[in-house]
Amino acid sequence: MQNLTIDETVARLKACGYTVKKSGGIYRSQCPAHDGKDLNLAFTLGDNGRVMFTCHSHHCTYEEIMAALGIEKEENPVKRKPAKKTTHGKTIHPTLEKAARAVSGRSRERRFPKHRIQR
Repeated sequence: MQNLTIDETVARLKACGYTVKKSGGIYRSQCPAHDGKDLNLAFTLGDNGRVMFTCHSHHCTYEEIMAALGIEKEENPVKRKPAKKTTHGKTIHPTLEKAARAVSGRSRERRFPKHRIQR
């Protein structure tokens, strides 16, 4: 599939009649792959320069979303390597920066809720 810029992606979605809203660096829209009514498709520019999509409703794949936008599949798609795991299921990050980025997205409140009694 060809590399789209964020502006091209927004233009294609708007041309198909979908609403697009921006919040920070993340855009939200209805998912064209399953014609949802809620803004359940999130997209942003990834580290590799490609637009990254996440459908929070039906978990539509990148290929399904791009096909719904009328973009053909490329012959040699970029594939991600699966993350290495320990025997206990913990992810092994290849660099310290990637480990820090993974941890920065987590919230301490999930691990230690406020309603928990402190002794």
